[in-house]
Amino acid sequence: MTPVSDVIAKGTFTGKSGHKTSGGVSLRRTKEGLIVVLSSDFLFDGAPDAKVALGNDRFESSAILSALRSDRGFQEYLVPDSLLAGEYNEVWIWCKRLNVPLGVASLK
Repeated sequence: MTPVSDVIAKGTFTGKSGHKTSGGVSLRRTKEGLIVVLSSDFLFDGAPDAKVALGNDRFESSAILSALRSDRGFQEYLVPDSLLAGEYNEVWIWCKRLNVPLGVASLK
C-alpha cells in the first residue's frame, strides 16, 4: 500500500511499437522520496527486458528506474535522489535489449 503521498503529476499509458500498454501512472511525493506508481489498471502485453524510466519528450537511458516487475497491476518504483523529477514529463516502458519503446505516459 502506498504511504500517504501527494500526487505531483499523473497520466495514462499508450502503447508504442505495436505493443498494448494501458492504465494510469502517477508521480508522487512520499516521506521516503519520489515514487512512480503504476495504477491497478496498468496492463502491458509483454516483451523481453522491459524497464520503467522517466523521460522529457523522449526516452532517456540515464533515467531508467528499474526492470518492470509485472505486466499488470499496481507497482511502485522509487525515483533516485540523483534524478530531478521536475525535469521529466513522461514515464516510459522501454525494451532495453531491443532499444524500442513499449509504452509512454505524458505526465500532467
